[in-house]
Amino acid sequence: MKDYGHLFRQRQGFFTWAFFMLVPWLIPLTGWLFWGKSYFATGENFTQGTLIIAVLVLVGCLIPRVLAQRVIRLYPEPRQSMRRVGLMAAGFVASGVTFAWLVLRVFHTFHLLGFSYQPRTALWVLVTMTGVNIVAAGLIEIAYAFWQWKTTEMERQQLDQQRLMSQLDHVKQQVNPHFLFNSLNSLSVLIGEDTTRAEQFVDEMATVYRYLLQSGPRQGWTTLEAELQFTKAYFYLIHTRYGKGVELSITVPADRHLLFLPHLTLQILIDNALKHNVVSVARPLRIEIGMADEVTLRIRNNLQRKSSALDPDGNRLDSLCDRYFLMGKGIVRISVDLDHYSVEIPLLREIS
Repeated sequence: MKDYGHLFRQRQGFFTWAFFMLVPWLIPLTGWLFWGKSYFATGENFTQGTLIIAVLVLVGCLIPRVLAQRVIRLYPEPRQSMRRVGLMAAGFVASGVTFAWLVLRVFHTFHLLGFSYQPRTALWVLVTMTGVNIVAAGLIEIAYAFWQWKTTEMERQQLDQQRLMSQLDHVKQQVNPHFLFNSLNSLSVLIGEDTTRAEQFVDEMATVYRYLLQSGPRQGWTTLEAELQFTKAYFYLIHTRYGKGVELSITVPADRHLLFLPHLTLQILIDNALKHNVVSVARPLRIEIGMADEVTLRIRNNLQRKSSALDPDGNRLDSLCDRYFLMGKGIVRISVDLDHYSVEIPLLREIS
């Protein structure tokens, strides 16, 4: 069972919030009930009466405070809301009415500010105290329910972020064995044909794997500059495998390079283009990376769909979209026309 009760003990603002919602109108109302028009007759009467009532309100709130804490400790779950409200209201009314009755007798005994006990006055005081305590129970429950929701929402967001980071790790695990196999095949061919290119291929592959194995600098986010450097090394390996069947164009202004985007975004989108389109020398797949506006990166490729484009690794592009949505960092926009497939990625100026 989730311990919601600790929230009340840690956030004593529940009772304080309800207190300050009631006090501004409770004190003058109580003063008028006790003394009638004489409460407002002179400044001295008003000041003295207000101070007396304020002290009594502070003292009278002590028992409801303890009762509220006890009730929430015993019945902390969201589904127990009606039980909490009922018990708090009953306890508040019983203690409030008892306290009000004692105050009436003390006021009458000492004739504070000329007070004299009248049954009609006592009735109105007790009825008012009953209503005030019921309202107070409702306000405390509203505040407690709000903090329950806030705590649950924060936990949900943390779980979503953990899930997205797990998806990122899954992406790395999926790409490494498959990509390594293809890269080693390409390297074995180069070793026999062109040792110079083979050496460069090894250097670029090391760059790629260094980036693949590292985590994003801030919760899975990295700079556009780092992503572009990785993309150039990654595309070198792809180009070695496919030759003139695939082309890459990067036109991103240098002043945009320090913006942020999710780690491995460009690798996901390049792989997505290769997976779903025909790659051939006669019909090159052209991938373009540029800016749609000052803070939006556009990755576009010409459409030449495969007859069957299976995705055995799962839809990693959906995971990228979910990461943006769940973290509240913007929306990934995908558009398709007769000739092109485009993905627009929001870039962030800073990561909080």
